[in-house]
Order: sequence, then C-alpha cells, then structure tokens
Amino acid sequence: MALYSRVFVFLLFLAVFTECKPYTTNQTVEIKPIAAIPVLPEHELKNLVFNCTSVDYIFKELPISISFGKEEGLETNIFFASLEAPQYETKGCKSIARKIYNIGTEIYLEAEVFFDANCHHYDFYKNGKLTYRSQITQQGINFYNNVIAQAKQGPPSQ
Repeated sequence: MALYSRVFVFLLFLAVFTECKPYTTNQTVEIKPIAAIPVLPEHELKNLVFNCTSVDYIFKELPISISFGKEEGLETNIFFASLEAPQYETKGCKSIARKIYNIGTEIYLEAEVFFDANCHHYDFYKNGKLTYRSQITQQGINFYNNVIAQAKQGPPSQ
C-alpha cells in the first residue's frame, strides 16, 4: 500500500505543479473600443413623422411641461432631431428634459434633451436602452432657447 500512496502523492504533486505554471502565449489580444452610438436613422425619423401622434416634454428644472399634437406643430418638432451625430464630446453634458414620442397611447421612443451653451443633442432610448444619438437642428436650438426664456419670465400676467 505504501507504494500506491507514494505513486498517488507523486502524481498529485506532478499535477499541481504542471497546472500552476504561468500561461504564456505569443498571441496579441486586440481590445476593441466601445462602438459609438449610432445617429437616429432616416427610417426612424420617417416613422415618427408618419406615425407619431404626440410629443411630450418633461423639463427637469423649468416649471413647465409641453405637449404637441398634430395641430400644434408635431411634425416640425419631430424634425428638431438631425440625421447627424454631435461633433463634440458628450460626456459632460446635462439633460434639461425628457422628450417622449407617442404612437397612439404607447411610448415609441424617448429622448434625453441635452441643451446648454456647449451641448445640443438628443440621446434616444428604445425600450429603456440607449439606441441613438443625434444633434439638435438650428430650428430646435431656437425652440429650446425660446422655451427657456419664456419659462424664466414666468406665466403671462392676466
């Protein structure tokens, strides 16, 4: 039995030391950068133009919310999203509002509105997942500037 014990200990010893050798390889590992967030595609913009029934804004620091339907310039508001990506680093940007695109009674798409002196873009979310990122058009920039200016003035006097 002693012979079996010695052989067992030897094999165990051999297995431990051969398994514990550091693993080396001559292969290089390629680290891929995180893919950029794609711009809102034209087919999504067209889908919104043809099917969206309302857009709602919930502003984070302004004491207002806004809703647009077909009669209130909904299509114009949809075209505030450009088909171009922002040309700046978006990391330090702050969202001023949530924009909700409704088709009927369902939320189809949501967007965080990033707007200040340095940032003017949307981050679009579909089913809660960041899906697209697009610049805000000049018409949209004018709209947000007007909304902010009017909100700071307060409600109209009666």
